[in-house]
Amino acid sequence: MKIKKLIIDEITKFLKEDVRVSNPKNWGVYSKEEPYKLTDKIKVYHGFYSKQAALIVAKFGLSGLERAKRVYSYETYNNPYGLFVTTNFEAAKRFAYSGIIMEFNAMYKDLEAPTWKGDGGYFVQGQFADTFKSKKERDLSILKSRARAKKDKDTRISKSDNPETAYWLFGAENQALFTGHLNPNMIKYFWVKKRGERTYEKYKPKEFLKEFFSEDLFFKNGYNSDYISNKDKIFKPNDDLNLNYWRENLEPYNYYCNKKIYNHIINNLKNKEYDRCTKEIINITLYPKQKLQLKKMFDVPDDILNFKYYHR
Repeated sequence: MKIKKLIIDEITKFLKEDVRVSNPKNWGVYSKEEPYKLTDKIKVYHGFYSKQAALIVAKFGLSGLERAKRVYSYETYNNPYGLFVTTNFEAAKRFAYSGIIMEFNAMYKDLEAPTWKGDGGYFVQGQFADTFKSKKERDLSILKSRARAKKDKDTRISKSDNPETAYWLFGAENQALFTGHLNPNMIKYFWVKKRGERTYEKYKPKEFLKEFFSEDLFFKNGYNSDYISNKDKIFKPNDDLNLNYWRENLEPYNYYCNKKIYNHIINNLKNKEYDRCTKEIINITLYPKQKLQLKKMFDVPDDILNFKYYHR
């Protein structure tokens, strides 16, 4: 019985989440906070611009390494990937034009400092904003921000891993870019402010989908490419690539290339031959995490995987 209890205790300890939570109601609490470590797990929020975007994430999840669709065009090249998140629920409200906020736990190692060409700060609407012309140029900007942050008098920042990210998390909006991978079952809650209401109501992801999801929403005003591109994926965003499972589920795509698609793709990857069919099926059916694992297995070039701007 003692052994059984020990096993149960160890499993419970393993499953129990040690999540770091910031308290935006009392800014003085930050003076007591420790510097961030790469292994820290942090509660974060994202305010959705549209209801459709929130429903797509609730149903399929998301990858922070997918090309992001920004509200403002200059963000496309300054911060081309990553989901903007904040540790401050009140800050998330300001960006939740849809009245929907997502809550989940992110590893600090999966958070990145946003950066903008020029002075490194963000721009207001209508202000001219220059953009990075390459990943190399953007990476250099981040390294400069890191060097400055290492000299910050605030030791919560200077002593943190990746101090440039800590600088933004401890800043006015407590924000960063989530570049990890999020499956639907990793989302904690959706907070919803219904039309005419003043407060937010909390929903578990399945409850949120049950009340608000309808596939008709994505075709009412035409074809919704975001919904279709996620529906076509064979894996979830944070799943590992399993070649057998991929092969079993690729059969419906045989018509696409008029051939046994899996064998065709694998032979092409082994022989370093990349036709249109191979490239399109890989990008249609896999999220970035699986594509990166495929790259490692077969040394696939970035342009075949649509990794034109970033590389992990």
